[in-house]
Amino acid sequence: MRPLHSLRRSFQDFRRHPWLHGLSIVTIAISLLILGVFLVVYRNFVHLADHASPTPVGTAYLQEGLNELEINNLSDRILSMEGVRDVEFKTRKSVLEELANFYGDAAVDSGGVEGFFPNLLEVHLRDTVNENSLKRLSDQIASFPEVTQVDFARGWQSQFKRLKNVMSWIGLALMAGLLLGCSFIIANFMGMRHQSRRRDIEIIHLMGASRRYILMPFLWEGMLEGLMGVGVAVSALVVLNSVFLVPLAKQWGGMAGIDQFAFLSPAQIAYMVGIGLVMALIGSVTVFIRFRENH
Repeated sequence: MRPLHSLRRSFQDFRRHPWLHGLSIVTIAISLLILGVFLVVYRNFVHLADHASPTPVGTAYLQEGLNELEINNLSDRILSMEGVRDVEFKTRKSVLEELANFYGDAAVDSGGVEGFFPNLLEVHLRDTVNENSLKRLSDQIASFPEVTQVDFARGWQSQFKRLKNVMSWIGLALMAGLLLGCSFIIANFMGMRHQSRRRDIEIIHLMGASRRYILMPFLWEGMLEGLMGVGVAVSALVVLNSVFLVPLAKQWGGMAGIDQFAFLSPAQIAYMVGIGLVMALIGSVTVFIRFRENH
């Protein structure tokens, strides 16, 4: 019964100080809304980058006059290399057809540019390939006499990884800043509620009530405020997703080859719940510390 009694006392304080509790909930909600927007942007960045296949794809341009057996032997040698996932042979005709489909038939004059495109092997690498492995693979493939030139999309891969790392650090810094700043604000609101109940707390403390009995309602209040703040923030993100992201995907998603933008994943929502609870519980812990210092 004690937990239920403490919870009931917490609800009584919600009715007694609705504005202070409301300000705490709004503070948590705004902080989590900012964090949630960043998480949605980050998830869509990774989603779009994965859709665009940022994993490096190498192109090995072949010598003229190679027969089918020589091309197959070369493909097998490249496929046996560490880090290579797949090798696909493409004729100059198939390359021109892909360009025509991408840019439009009118933009590509097959008769005028066909001589510039040799037959080639498209080398698909595994996600685990790093810069050093990529350079070693490129040098090995370039050493084969059947190959005239090797080209890997190193720039795009390195830029993608660099930007992804930067965004991860920004997310951590944003989380830490919001957690510390909002926890401080919430602790002040909770401290104001503690001061307003100071006389009652001193009376029941003199009557022999334990610290746990006195301070447990503050712990429940922090948990309730955190959950309510998460609920408000996620609800606001759902509305923003319906109002902005869904129409945006319908209008511009085709250019990126997607039907809809990604929303928060279950793991990200759980992450926000944890952050919201920690924000509010830090305020509760602050009240515990102040109470111990004064008693």
